[in-house]
Amino acid sequence: MRTIVSMLAIFAFVAVFVTAIALAANDVYLSDLPFKASGLKGNPAGGYYDGIRVNSHETIITNSGSQANDWERPTQVDGQEYDKSLLFHVVKDETVSATWTLNHGFKKLTAMIGLDDTQDIPGIYPLVTVDFVGDGKALGSASIQSVYGKPNPTPGVDIDVSGVNSLTVQITFKGTGGGTNIDIVNPDLQPVSDNSSS
Repeated sequence: MRTIVSMLAIFAFVAVFVTAIALAANDVYLSDLPFKASGLKGNPAGGYYDGIRVNSHETIITNSGSQANDWERPTQVDGQEYDKSLLFHVVKDETVSATWTLNHGFKKLTAMIGLDDTQDIPGIYPLVTVDFVGDGKALGSASIQSVYGKPNPTPGVDIDVSGVNSLTVQITFKGTGGGTNIDIVNPDLQPVSDNSSS
């Protein structure tokens, strides 16, 4: 009897373990997928550059490839650190973008957007607009208008990407004042094969 109980306990443990692995397998982050950047300007060798930092990595993607970079801290918004993230760094008012090939494999993208705690020039209050475009069609957007004396907004997005082959995240910066870092954190993609409730 004790052997049967022990075996049932083992089966129960294995079932829980397999379920946990299956759930983890369904966690796909946009920041873990390859992308093509565009609109990045500057001269990294001269210390002036736009760039995209992925998952708090020590290198940053610029218009001339990956460059070593020395950030003060991991990606952080309002004191909270995030492992999964895309940090867009621009020096002037401009529009930059990144494009992913999703191959119609996902149905939803959720994320939070915020100004990174590290800014080139503290006390600058930019207007930042983040547009999500799927196969050339607008899917949704979010904006941040920083105001002196008020907490910076951190809008959440819930974007339907069903049937999308090519997803572009386009970010427009105004009033950067010499350097702004905007984060898209926990950019979680829900695969088409994930049957959990939406």
